[in-house]
Amino acid sequence: DPDAHEEKEAGNEFYQAGNYRAALAHYERATQMDPTQPTYWSNLAACHEQLGQWPAMARAARSGIDADPQFVKGYFRLAVAQQKLQEWQACVATCDEGLQVEPGHPDLLQLKQRAQDHLQQKRQRQERNFPVDPDAHEEKEAGNEFYQAGNYRAALAHYERATQMDPTQPTYWSNLAACHEQLGQWPAMARAARSGIDADPQFVKGYFRLAVAQQKLQEWQA
Repeated sequence: DPDAHEEKEAGNEFYQAGNYRAALAHYERATQMDPTQPTYWSNLAACHEQLGQWPAMARAARSGIDADPQFVKGYFRLAVAQQKLQEWQACVATCDEGLQVEPGHPDLLQLKQRAQDHLQQKRQRQERNFPVDPDAHEEKEAGNEFYQAGNYRAALAHYERATQMDPTQPTYWSNLAACHEQLGQWPAMARAARSGIDADPQFVKGYFRLAVAQQKLQEWQA
């Protein structure tokens, strides 16, 4: 479909310019016009990746695989999304499927090894009752990357997952509060800061974050 191809090309221009939301709109139209082209779905998945939209990335990647089960990049995109979603077992299975299409694919082999390492770490942590959740730590690190890049909404999603996985770490709550601050979400910032204080009453930054939020809310007495 020449119109779908034109939408894809327009999406490519916006993608290369770093305007992922505009690229997303073009790629979505391309997939609607011609859903049989796996590259359109792959490009759409890549946009969702840049925006930190992991479930949507997984859906687009699966549609690419459905369009062409021999399109190995579809398995790679899906495995990346599953890794970001901490779906380690599913990630291993996806890599195995992709490796049947292209044995020895280096990116799939690397993703599979990483997923297997995480599964092993989880088993070891459960056996030893290790106090730090490695998955939560990874979410925090992913959040840090997005925060430093100025993508506060994507960072927020990662920090939220980190706090859900391990609410005992005050730094996770502090980072979450910092994201809410950047987004001007003062009540949410105050809640996150209080949770950090609850996690560790000796964590000074928690009181600082809370005080900043209270100032923005004009809660002077508090």
